[in-house]
Amino acid sequence: MQREVTTNSLARCAGLEEANEDIPDTDRYRALILELYHLQSAPKEHQDSVFCEIAASYLPQLVNKYRISEGPVNIAMTFLNNVTNTPYFVRFSRLPEAQGLVDLQARRIIEAPDNGENFNYDELGAACQFLLTLIVYEGGRDFTDQDRQLLIHKANSWHDLFRGTGLHIEESCDLLVKYLEHDERTIMITKLIKRAQDSKLLQCGFPGCEQLQEKDGPIFKQCPRCKSTVYCNDDHQAQAWAGHKHLCFEPVF
Repeated sequence: MQREVTTNSLARCAGLEEANEDIPDTDRYRALILELYHLQSAPKEHQDSVFCEIAASYLPQLVNKYRISEGPVNIAMTFLNNVTNTPYFVRFSRLPEAQGLVDLQARRIIEAPDNGENFNYDELGAACQFLLTLIVYEGGRDFTDQDRQLLIHKANSWHDLFRGTGLHIEESCDLLVKYLEHDERTIMITKLIKRAQDSKLLQCGFPGCEQLQEKDGPIFKQCPRCKSTVYCNDDHQAQAWAGHKHLCFEPVF
């Protein structure tokens, strides 16, 4: 029988729903990874629903937990890295509470060991992926030359550990290095991703409708519950509800 992973089961793994401080973070992290592994076997609709509810319910708490965590990989980072594709994260990333995450993740990567000690390839790949995702959401970032070189060195070191394996970490490290080296194609890709993510808050949520909320155009109707989806008219909002309701949660922010 397939194990059902829910928002509550994931939140318990991360200690977001209980005050029990006796469980070591290492045990919580292993439990979280196992839950995420089981979630991958669930239908995509269920996965999307869980990640949207996590983002809507816990983003401020997760970001606070991330700020006080240590290292390039931790429970909060792993959680955040799994919800960055939700419209809730897109909206939250624009708030003052979300600022400063790029510098924090960059510093943690710089200070991590070159040999990836204590981390596996999935974790190191996720650390680089999360940093690049944060950079994209911020609309780009110019690091100091010293930090840029240190990040390039670290990503190259981790890439070399798994060179030729075909593992995801190779791609994550390679993309981060290319971005930091101002590779034109990579910069263009990040801009396209940024545009696509921004459109989640601006494009009509009715499937197939490409109408965008223009700065000087008619004001779209915002979903009163999730506040993360808009519609160009009442008909589209009503017709889209069946496909939207499993992603619609009232955010705490």
